[in-house]
Amino acid sequence: MALNIVTGIGPRVGSSFVMQQCKAQGLPVRGDAFLDGFLPIEGNPNGYYDIWPWDVQKLTDGVAKVWPTSLQYLTTPIDKLVILERKNLDKQIKSCIKQMEREPVDFTLEAEEIIGLADVTLKEWLSNNKVESRLYYTEELDFNINKIIKFLGD
Repeated sequence: MALNIVTGIGPRVGSSFVMQQCKAQGLPVRGDAFLDGFLPIEGNPNGYYDIWPWDVQKLTDGVAKVWPTSLQYLTTPIDKLVILERKNLDKQIKSCIKQMEREPVDFTLEAEEIIGLADVTLKEWLSNNKVESRLYYTEELDFNINKIIKFLGD
């Protein structure tokens, strides 16, 4: 299988849900449910399926969640890319703040800045990399999840 990526315009866009559904449908998901206990269960009881940033360069196949700031470290070409975006920025910011309080990290950026950085970084990466991609809105994931799974699994 080729390397297919799930990313988002900032965190709290449903990427963990997409990864959980990929795993449930038998796709070869790369990543750890809770990053060896680093990520809090309360934020996503069914798992996040993230990978450590320093492991991005080791990806060669399967479906992986890679945040925009780490896309530049991929060494294997991407076959397909799913981009998730939340329509309601206020809800995304509130969700980010809540998650930031759960995680054992001192963040140097505010939630809005993290989302903005993801947006700018993703647009820049896309302008320099040609890949088949599809954009889905968080608020429509339940409706589109079968299409997403099919796209990533083909």
